[in-house]
Amino acid sequence: MQLNDDIKQWLQDAAAESGTYWRSHWKNHPNHGRVQNWLFFHQELRTEVQEMYRQAWQMTNQGVEMNISSLRRRFAAHAKTLESHGHFEDTMLFRFFTDHVTEFRRGAFLTLTQQHFAIEDASASISEALANAESPSSLFTPSSLFTQFGQYLELLLEHLRTEEAAILPLWLHIPLSLMSVLNRYINHGDTAPGILYTAPAPASVSAPTRAAADRPAIMRGNCCRTKWGDWKCCTSASER
Repeated sequence: MQLNDDIKQWLQDAAAESGTYWRSHWKNHPNHGRVQNWLFFHQELRTEVQEMYRQAWQMTNQGVEMNISSLRRRFAAHAKTLESHGHFEDTMLFRFFTDHVTEFRRGAFLTLTQQHFAIEDASASISEALANAESPSSLFTPSSLFTQFGQYLELLLEHLRTEEAAILPLWLHIPLSLMSVLNRYINHGDTAPGILYTAPAPASVSAPTRAAADRPAIMRGNCCRTKWGDWKCCTSASER
């Protein structure tokens, strides 16, 4: 869809607004209903991880006995939910803004996507630590888990702050005439061509690393981010 000049200007102006302001005052905006569920989910994520971090702290500093199996199941459910939420953002919400807002494509998009990958990696490390902790021969220590949860919480909180500051001014100010376009992105998501592709792992990669490499990598136009941590600009479909 070709956007008219008025809509383009509206979105560019929104991108330049203070996201910090709207993080605190989004309820004052007449379009606050658009972002309410998204922000509510973000708060649920904060609460959930802070609670698991508190439990790890109690186990480390107060000698509170922790049921590792229970914590592993709880974190696994959290990680699965977060992965689904990240997929929605990467392949639908972010894609809409990268397609229509130049400032977002040049600035926030790379930062937010890289943060998603960092959070995934930290989540995988905690999941592995919790799985190993149940082994009789494990060298697991409560303090190491506490440290990992602290790093994970820090990553998540920073990401949510950055994401909300970047997205809120845009989402709140989308003209009504463009909301139907955003809804098509959300409704059709990863069925649209060019959103995701699977990055093949080199033949020499070990099995655990290969599994990580086979996760979807993100595509935006002619730019792709591989699981190896780098971005490249592809000049033809065969390079993707």
